[in-house]
Amino acid sequence: FNLVETYGGSKTDENLKSIILNLHSFIQSFPYPFEWLDEQKKLLNPKRYSDFGETIWGKQALDYLEITLESLLAEAKRTRAIATDFCVHGYLQALEKDVEMLQYLRSMCQNASWEEAYEAMNSFSFVRLGRVGKEEDKQAAEIIKKRRDTLKKELSKLANEIFGYSKDAAMKDMELVHNDMRRLVWLVKYFHIKFQKAKMERKIFDFSDMEHIALNILAKKENGKIVPTEVALKLREKFEEIYIDEYQDTNLTQETILQVIARGNNVFHVGDVKQSIYSFRQARPDLFLGKYYDYSVNTENNKLVRMYKNFRSRRDVVGSVNYIFSRIMNEKTAEMDYVESEYLNYGATYYDDAYNSECELLVVENKDSAKENTYLEAMLIANRIKKLFEDDFMVYDKHEKTMRKIQYKDIVILMRSVSDKADIFRQVFASYGIPLYYEGKGGFFASLEISVVLAFLSIIDNPLQDIPLITVLRSPMFEFSDAEISLIRLHKKDCMFYDALLEYAESGYAESLKEKINEFLNVLGMLRDKSVISSTAELIWDIVTITGYYTYVGLAEEGQRKQANLRLLFDKAASFDEGSHKGIYRFLNYMKNLKKKKGDLTEASAI
Repeated sequence: FNLVETYGGSKTDENLKSIILNLHSFIQSFPYPFEWLDEQKKLLNPKRYSDFGETIWGKQALDYLEITLESLLAEAKRTRAIATDFCVHGYLQALEKDVEMLQYLRSMCQNASWEEAYEAMNSFSFVRLGRVGKEEDKQAAEIIKKRRDTLKKELSKLANEIFGYSKDAAMKDMELVHNDMRRLVWLVKYFHIKFQKAKMERKIFDFSDMEHIALNILAKKENGKIVPTEVALKLREKFEEIYIDEYQDTNLTQETILQVIARGNNVFHVGDVKQSIYSFRQARPDLFLGKYYDYSVNTENNKLVRMYKNFRSRRDVVGSVNYIFSRIMNEKTAEMDYVESEYLNYGATYYDDAYNSECELLVVENKDSAKENTYLEAMLIANRIKKLFEDDFMVYDKHEKTMRKIQYKDIVILMRSVSDKADIFRQVFASYGIPLYYEGKGGFFASLEISVVLAFLSIIDNPLQDIPLITVLRSPMFEFSDAEISLIRLHKKDCMFYDALLEYAESGYAESLKEKINEFLNVLGMLRDKSVISSTAELIWDIVTITGYYTYVGLAEEGQRKQANLRLLFDKAASFDEGSHKGIYRFLNYMKNLKKKKGDLTEASAI
């Protein structure tokens, strides 16, 4: 009961349902998912630990404490350097004490128990700043004071975040979580058994099922160790060499399969651990790093080949990347140090080094509105692109093998997320006369053409739905105006809009509107009749062709993309029709759940 109360949400159990589904999906990346669940359950048992700092939460908190103290110490040293450079001698003594205090806190919290770190972080204090002499730089003094005030706030915030309550309170919370997790583990196991049974009945296998079926054929456990089966040993003899690309994206299940079919010295791993931030299918970058460090010492069977030459970028780009990552990427933040042996090496020798180019940092001052910030970013980038063309910026054409003036196709704008910014960038770039093409990461369900067709499917299934019905009537399929919709509603109130539509067709006074309604009702009736014998995919194609909607969207702005979206919807319906669940209602529920689970789908691309 406590599990449902704590994690289920105030009105529904959707949150708990999502937790179960996400955890179930996550554990499929492990060779033996139930064993991993049981181990995690044990790790959450507070009775295993004498100090909270030994728990998984405590370790994370102390690691975060150490990293943040290191950062604050660096800030304190920079502030002291400003005072030294601008001869603000009145502040130097206090700033020196700040550095000493943070060095002490850092040393006390390294490899400390929870209690030791707790005591250290609750005992610090800042000395008062001295007075600034008349001859000293007042502007620099003000900057130093503001930086120090920020430092004090950040350190206090850090102490409160991590040590806001006692070790005993933390242990009690962990006991509550442990009890909840025991029940959650049981629920996930129960769901897995039921889910596998349902899939077997329908003869359905997903990607993870195939991985684990392969694993069960190729590996077994003997005395707690994973060893190859007879099948795996026979397969070993068939593979002369095994090549694994994008090795940083490998999970434990895949790695186990690889180990039992490999002979040890016939596997070639290719990858870049710096790309493992994407965590594809619960990837384990530590597998890559383990091989990387082991193979750093070449042996008869192992050899490390570094391929760090970059043949795409100018020298300035490569240098800037190395400069930034050498400062932000280390063992604490990314499980490896970005040292000189990891640097990208300039390989694009076709560029003339004498040609003046540089990496720029363009700063946009944040506004209150995220939308306003996006507009500012888009305008800044558009202006920079415009300047590149005005200056006849030169690029290397790999096909012509010569330098030439820049073209729009040479420019790429990288974003973390496209869907929430693309429309704004498109508007701004259009105002500058700059062409823009993007492949959206979403927008499929939000696109008008998809909304209209899904609405039509809804009223074929059940016309007594006001919103989908009015959506279809107002669409280019039937072009009912707002005034006509109002006339129909005023003619008969207090009923479903479909009933008002039927009533107006019988007794309405505007003949042209009655004809329009009857035309719609004839099309709807015909499609409802066809729905009894047609697949959902066939019905979708009938909707867009009988009404002329497919042709209409093709003639509109970005018509190719809109038609591609309709074809994508047709393909999804065709795939759905191949399964055991059929019918409009089930397809609409499938699409609704797809949207809820994935947020949105990528729109079809068309140039």
